[in-house]
Amino acid sequence: MTLTGSFLALFITGGAIGVTVQIGVLVMMGGITSQGVVLLSLAEKYRRDGMSPLEAIRKAAPIRVRPILMTQLTTVLGLVPLALNLGEGGDMLVTMAIAVMGGLLYSLLLTLLFLPAAYGLVYRKA
Repeated sequence: MTLTGSFLALFITGGAIGVTVQIGVLVMMGGITSQGVVLLSLAEKYRRDGMSPLEAIRKAAPIRVRPILMTQLTTVLGLVPLALNLGEGGDMLVTMAIAVMGGLLYSLLLTLLFLPAAYGLVYRKA
């Protein structure tokens, strides 16, 4: 689903999809997956400790907000110089940085809003 954020960022900036963009998106997907695992593993721990699924995700989500925000926002801020092409020889990496930044920001919304809601809905009937 983070491809939507990447492609939207490229569309807005007029960037093209090339090999560097595809490599960046692939690496980004691995990092984003780990953010979801961090959140859901804590919720599952609480669920094993006897909480209901809804209580578990309600307790886990606020605890994991700061680590998820810090990880993704530092990555986005680290890519800003690359996206602005402030150094020499970075012309071909500009679109990769833009795509990864767009995907990370979009996935931040998905991780913090959609994932807990989906977890609650899936386990509500369990």
